[in-house]
Amino acid sequence: MKLTDAERTLAELIEIASPSFQTNEPVAQFLQSRLERLGFRVQRQQYRDERGVEKVNLVGVREPKHRPASAAPADTGAVQDLASRANGMAYSCHSDVVPVKRWSGPGGDGFRAVFTEDRIYGRGACDMKGSIAAMLSALEAFPLEQQLHPIWFLCTADEEVNLGGAKRLAEHSELLADAIDAQPFIVIGEPTGLQVVHAHKGMHGFRIVSEGRSVHSSSDRGLNATRAVVPVLKKLLALEDETKTRTQWQDARFHPPTLSLNYGVRDQAPAFNVVPGRCEVWGNVRTMPEVSQEVIFRELEAVATSSGLTFERVDGCDPMETPVDDEDVRSLCRLVEQAAPDTACYATDGSILSDLRRKVVLGPGHIAQAHTDDEYIHRDQLAKGQAINLKILKQWCGDESHGPSDLGPQPYRNRIG
Repeated sequence: MKLTDAERTLAELIEIASPSFQTNEPVAQFLQSRLERLGFRVQRQQYRDERGVEKVNLVGVREPKHRPASAAPADTGAVQDLASRANGMAYSCHSDVVPVKRWSGPGGDGFRAVFTEDRIYGRGACDMKGSIAAMLSALEAFPLEQQLHPIWFLCTADEEVNLGGAKRLAEHSELLADAIDAQPFIVIGEPTGLQVVHAHKGMHGFRIVSEGRSVHSSSDRGLNATRAVVPVLKKLLALEDETKTRTQWQDARFHPPTLSLNYGVRDQAPAFNVVPGRCEVWGNVRTMPEVSQEVIFRELEAVATSSGLTFERVDGCDPMETPVDDEDVRSLCRLVEQAAPDTACYATDGSILSDLRRKVVLGPGHIAQAHTDDEYIHRDQLAKGQAINLKILKQWCGDESHGPSDLGPQPYRNRIG
């Protein structure tokens, strides 16, 4: 079976196992080598996660050999269009994947790429090593001699663990200083079926803890920690019903249009004959640009506090939105022949990289295929992804953009190297 460059690259990426619980150093090194071969200067951000495992974020930039001479476009609409493109584009991705606890796909091993006539199976094929392969192959087909504006390549670790790598990167934004200055148009390569997504939900969580006294259940000297959380659970049920029925908690642009309030209960009783000495209620909501979680969290905190419980917020992320009428969003929709941009109910690194303001999500594969025990990407999606990425590079960074170098939001300054 003859493979394309993108397919060979994806097979290599799948077989460099990078589940979030282990280091992503090998896959980061693979990507760094490919980027440097393509003319990128790459900086690494190394850190240890909460379990002490070494992780790597990458920030790369490829500068143009030649900047275009300033030229006055014929009309103001063209000026705005070219101004937004003068400082190039960025591609954002993550190198980690979810673990393989069970694999039902062909080959018996999620970290071995298997090709069929129309699919490529393997962990990360859809989310999101297929997207990375499509972009690397597009960059191979876009020589430096054609490049007029800078290209950034941002790759984080721990995206699958509460966007951990992006949070580390945002905390040390000097690594992103050039891109923040330039404000390039950013394509986040998560799987969207190659449709433009201009907004997605965020996610915020909470934890409510009840402390009791654990004893053998035959004794009356214990204090069941679960009892005190009953008022909280009643409040959660009422709030869940309210968010599903009242329009003030909804945004019709999303499907579902609700906050998707999710919650559960954990206790530390090791057996049926032990009184739970600690009980925890956890939950999260998927917030939207016009719908916040603040009122809900305040009401829950009030009930918890009045019951003598501890309320704690769990670090999450805000929604992401680029205006639907943004010129770059509209241009990208025209490029992929899409009538209007869409929204998504998941979150991406775009929520965290808030200093980079102009972002969309677009990548090959469909989110329904991500994280499954037979994860795959259609081969035609991978091929179309490479072709669309090449068009994006040409339009935002090549001679098809015809963007004057002095119209960008702020002057581009190289700090990488």
